[in-house]
Amino acid sequence: MSNKNSLKEPVQTTIYDIIPKDKINEFKNIEILTIPTFNMEYRKEKNKFIEQVKNKFDLKNELKIRDALKFAEKIHKEQRRDTGEPYITHPLKVASYVMEAGFNAETVITALLHDVIEDGLVEPKELYEKFGKNVLKSIISLTKPKLHNDKWVFAESSKYFNIVDEYTKKEGKEKIDMYEERNNVYYPKIYESDSFIPIFVKIFDNIHNVETCDIHHSKKQLRTARIVATQSLLYMSKLLGFENEKMKKIIEILKKIIPDFKLEEHIGKIKHSKPVIKLPLRVEKSREMFLKMGLPEMENISLYGNVDQAYLMGFIEVGFPKKDIDYVKLLKEKMKVFDIQIYEGKSQLPTEIGASERIIVLKIGDPKIEKKGKKYRIIGTNFKVNLDYLEIADKNNAQYLRIKEIYDILYLNLKEIHKEIKNTSQTTSETE
Repeated sequence: MSNKNSLKEPVQTTIYDIIPKDKINEFKNIEILTIPTFNMEYRKEKNKFIEQVKNKFDLKNELKIRDALKFAEKIHKEQRRDTGEPYITHPLKVASYVMEAGFNAETVITALLHDVIEDGLVEPKELYEKFGKNVLKSIISLTKPKLHNDKWVFAESSKYFNIVDEYTKKEGKEKIDMYEERNNVYYPKIYESDSFIPIFVKIFDNIHNVETCDIHHSKKQLRTARIVATQSLLYMSKLLGFENEKMKKIIEILKKIIPDFKLEEHIGKIKHSKPVIKLPLRVEKSREMFLKMGLPEMENISLYGNVDQAYLMGFIEVGFPKKDIDYVKLLKEKMKVFDIQIYEGKSQLPTEIGASERIIVLKIGDPKIEKKGKKYRIIGTNFKVNLDYLEIADKNNAQYLRIKEIYDILYLNLKEIHKEIKNTSQTTSETE
């Protein structure tokens, strides 16, 4: 008889959960019979994914993603999940989630290939030649370390490919302890990498793992849920926001699996977002900036830079949630007293964060600085400038005062627009 704190048994089981180990080989034919059905389901998912890729990316990036999918299919060809499904269904689903969230082709490719070193022992050189340095670095970051002579060896080490993983030989409590230890060295390495791509791919990797963990016995479900709660939930909340359907689903699953689950223990005290987030100019990516962003991002408006920077650059950028709203028309109406260009475009402020936004640009004057490579300099000179610290000497000239007026009015209008977007979102969800 189980006590009140015991976990529910999995909704689904595999043949390996109900058949004694010494009898499994006699029942292999049961699993084989399911293969045609699983393969057909995979083909459906694959066709849907490729159609989405065609609609989202240009031909060049589409071909790159197709190449990555073919490569992943080749590496995972003989591998199957515990349900009997082809293993490739997992990276395909993770890549779909990444694409739906608005990330670029490189992130989608990384998602498709995130297990090829760990589960396929693909050599780094091959990945570098086929998909480039950035994808390789991200996949290395996402590859779990091996245990060798009581030390964890990561895929960036040449030793990794020539040693047997002693972790796989562990059993019982010793293996569970090692599972915790491995994750405690594995996740910090992801979050300390010099790119956000591994972080975002790991978030969606964990989302799919949690969504499908009911195929496992209760103890393994609990291990999966706890590691997601302790290592990834904070980052999920920052990326998705609490109104996101996937986020809601993950929290519900964690509540069912983990006894006495308390959300605030894993993500801290939930603070309501300010109507408008003012972020520093996105000249350099910053993990700290990402973690400090309000919740939920997807409902917020980001006003980038300040008056001084707008004066120097000759434009203002505003990041809006990806909604079916004509933001250009809305801003033109709000800012019609000013004779300025307003259009939707790509960000001119380099970042690895802003894949989730629609960027609206307000052209407000002639720039005083220009970008050369990764640096900015004063136009007509060789003087390099740091935008975060550059002081404007004359803040009383007419052009500066005009831009300050535009900036201040824009800020007030964005507060009103934010309320309108929020009200629209609430009305839509209530109607649905």
